[in-house]
Amino acid sequence: MIWNEIVSAVCIGLSTMVFCISMQMQSKTKLMAIQIISSIFYISSYFFVITVTASALSGAIIASVEFLRLIVYYLIEKSKRFNTPNINLMIGIIFSVIVAICTALSWAGWISGLPLIASVIISMALGFQRIVYLKWAFLVNAMLIFVYLLLMGLWFNASAQFVVMIFIAFSLIKYLIKRKKYVQIV
Repeated sequence: MIWNEIVSAVCIGLSTMVFCISMQMQSKTKLMAIQIISSIFYISSYFFVITVTASALSGAIIASVEFLRLIVYYLIEKSKRFNTPNINLMIGIIFSVIVAICTALSWAGWISGLPLIASVIISMALGFQRIVYLKWAFLVNAMLIFVYLLLMGLWFNASAQFVVMIFIAFSLIKYLIKRKKYVQIV
């Protein structure tokens, strides 16, 4: 039982490391490709915990839906034909509804709303063309998930999420500094 928790923690650590690398990407396609790898580690962490607690199953299901959402958006981003604002909006709505249904099936009170809101924010932001909007959405998402993990008493996961928040913030600061220098030159 303790080995499952250790392997789960390692998967969370690897997921966090890969996610932080993705935040340094300036291309939305590269960012999503690297996050697909991060999601694989994140989903794996749940499957090691499921043997300890059955309540991890709902988290694994929602993480799997979010993984599929990321793959769909990645494929659309690479496709010039289907990469339109209307299709992106439609996919965002579809995945938001799917996550809402999964959340409703495993509802544990108002606290279940935090990951739901976080997921809806990312579902809609993945359709934006500018990567800076996506990074802002990831920061809000990370904050909501951080609060959720603290309230759930998942300290290791919360500390990993805090690291993610720091990396996203640094990525945004780096972008804003670069943009300010560009504006001053022009």
